[in-house]
Amino acid sequence: MKSHITVYCLIHGFKIINDVSILNDKILLLSKNVQDISNFLGQEHMQQFKIHMGSYFANNLYQNNHLVFNIIEEKEVSEDSRLFMEKVCNCYLNEYQNICNFLWFIKDSSVNIHLILAGSIELQNLSSAISQDLFYNSNGELKETEFSLHQIKKALYFRKKLYELLNKKEVIFNQVFKEGIRSQPNSFNYIDFTKENRIDVAFRFLNIARSSNFVPHKIFSYMSFFEALFTINNKMVSESIAKRVCKYLNKSGDEEKTLYELLKKSYDIRSRFVHANLGKYTSNEILIVSSKTDDVVREVFIKIINNNSEAQIFIGPKGKFEKWIKNLWLYNNSTAKITA
Repeated sequence: MKSHITVYCLIHGFKIINDVSILNDKILLLSKNVQDISNFLGQEHMQQFKIHMGSYFANNLYQNNHLVFNIIEEKEVSEDSRLFMEKVCNCYLNEYQNICNFLWFIKDSSVNIHLILAGSIELQNLSSAISQDLFYNSNGELKETEFSLHQIKKALYFRKKLYELLNKKEVIFNQVFKEGIRSQPNSFNYIDFTKENRIDVAFRFLNIARSSNFVPHKIFSYMSFFEALFTINNKMVSESIAKRVCKYLNKSGDEEKTLYELLKKSYDIRSRFVHANLGKYTSNEILIVSSKTDDVVREVFIKIINNNSEAQIFIGPKGKFEKWIKNLWLYNNSTAKITA
């Protein structure tokens, strides 16, 4: 007998302009309005949810949270149902949080998955998973951010493009269990860093920055993001980053001067943070620098994702990258010409 598993995902720090929306046939965004959801899903599903959760908890859940909702159909489960459902929860927790992280590509935000619930009547099981990580905005805050349906779809587009670029397998909802559930180790000890390219490393530093609520540490990680993409050694690092990012983003005139000064200041804060000497800057100055640097990180990453030939420079052979990055330093009014 096949098992039907209903997955409910609570999203915090998120508001959608239109209450009830269908992104595609796999991902549904639901409003906080119980009546809207009841009409949308149908009474049969609402009743099933209440069987899983209890009526009071179900209504409270709908009233106070935005939800992602999904139904999956599984072949006969051969392993212990409790362990199986735990794997379902952990798999969806990781994947939905990954999707939420790509909303950052649209705007500075702190969208988090706090809880996953998975229930199955056939398996007579209700399981949950709670996120151990939180992602903060550039000022280290957890704040609700509003997104339109168009912006959400654009975030999913960026995710698809990055996955294609890095040859990473994107989880296909409703088919995720065709080959069975596999637990993936989360420890960094399982990652072969020797096989990571510059975009892999930069993306890792971005996630480290976003998972910290201590703003000087965020700036430290932002600058590590730039180092991964725009330096080849430890000589004149701040100068290299500031000049190369300006040229890569085609900045000139006042725009170039403003960006150059921002990146130099960001690197100065990074260095003073490492050496326990941040007294030169006020807290407000650091917050402003963090917010502006976050915007530059976003602009650089989107430019890489949107241009495959440019992206290949960052993931290609070391010698080719070094030749390109040295040329980037020499260009005065436009970014270096890039050929894959």
